[in-house]
Amino acid sequence: MIVIGIDVGAISIKIAALGEESDRDYLSRLCAESPNYISVEGTNVQQPLAISTYRRIKGEPAQNTFELLEELFSYIPHPAGARVTGIGSKLVGQVFGAALENDFRAIALGVGTLHPEVRTVFEMGGVNSKFMSLSNEGGTVGIVDYEKNGDCAAGTGSFIDQQASRLQYSIEDIGDIVMQAGKQATVAGRCSVFAKSDMIHAQQKGYQPPEILKGLCEAVVRNFKASITKGKKITPQIAFSGGVAANKGAVQAMHSVFKLSESDLLVPRFYASMGAIGAALLEYRAPVKHEPKRLAEVRDVVQVTVGNFPRTDPLSMGKVLTLRDRTVPYAFEGKSLPIDAYLGIDIGSVSTNLAVLDSEGELIKEIYTRTRSRPIEVVNEGLKEIETEIGDK
Repeated sequence: MIVIGIDVGAISIKIAALGEESDRDYLSRLCAESPNYISVEGTNVQQPLAISTYRRIKGEPAQNTFELLEELFSYIPHPAGARVTGIGSKLVGQVFGAALENDFRAIALGVGTLHPEVRTVFEMGGVNSKFMSLSNEGGTVGIVDYEKNGDCAAGTGSFIDQQASRLQYSIEDIGDIVMQAGKQATVAGRCSVFAKSDMIHAQQKGYQPPEILKGLCEAVVRNFKASITKGKKITPQIAFSGGVAANKGAVQAMHSVFKLSESDLLVPRFYASMGAIGAALLEYRAPVKHEPKRLAEVRDVVQVTVGNFPRTDPLSMGKVLTLRDRTVPYAFEGKSLPIDAYLGIDIGSVSTNLAVLDSEGELIKEIYTRTRSRPIEVVNEGLKEIETEIGDK
């Protein structure tokens, strides 16, 4: 008997398949042949357990769930039960016929089973951040206290993801980049709008992107402490789970902000999959299993769900007249060279503009480009372009 747990987050999807000893060969073959699944070994879970690797949903939770399940089902007998948790659980549960599970319960059981020594959980995902205080007596995991964030994105992974993209970095690289920073910029943590403004001001003051990102990581953790764990009893050992736990900068900030020793904070090996593992464990222990639908039954539903939304035609420039198209190129012919020229530079948070005028105020050369969160580099590129085009004229 194999059961599956599915955790559908705002950013990624995770699947866990839990079986009995007689199912070990099925799951072992799956993990040996598929790059999308790995075996969970050396834990307190005695049954064979496989989890999917980290997979971004990119706005298509049903389609990505279908693809992962399609591969999983090709290796195993049809599951006896399925349970889904996470922010996207309602849609996926309805499409695939899986039982819905509270994400606090799923994460608590996943962490408490794999790491029974843990008494506190800090969970930071794409849009949700959670605090849980756990009890674990005789193998029974309980939630003593809990809290979660509100609707603001300031203390979540999606905000780090967004700002990393704005700084021209992949979110997967942020941890190593932050660890290179010797100092950090001061960034507000209580509001994502103010945080973004602080990051822009830090750029204007000359802070380098690694220093800004280090300040961002600490700001996110400060917000977590102030808005989620305020007034809560925090008892080591603490497990830091969720996708943000992959960020070494956030882990470093956890140690700094909460004043934790190395032994106080644990980043589980399967930090992103605790919800899926917990959902699978809950389904396995349920007296009545929730058998999922056959994939043939839901294939058409998934195709309808994906991208089949009312939409307008894409915007067109066909009827747009730009003043740039009416600009007459500057003519050097007939002028006494070299001419007197004057350079103006306007560096904004979004765009950078360079303009070269002659002594009569006539435009010789203009450049409009994105600042790309790298004002110095962009200005240097613009100056080189001007030098190449105008030279010593």
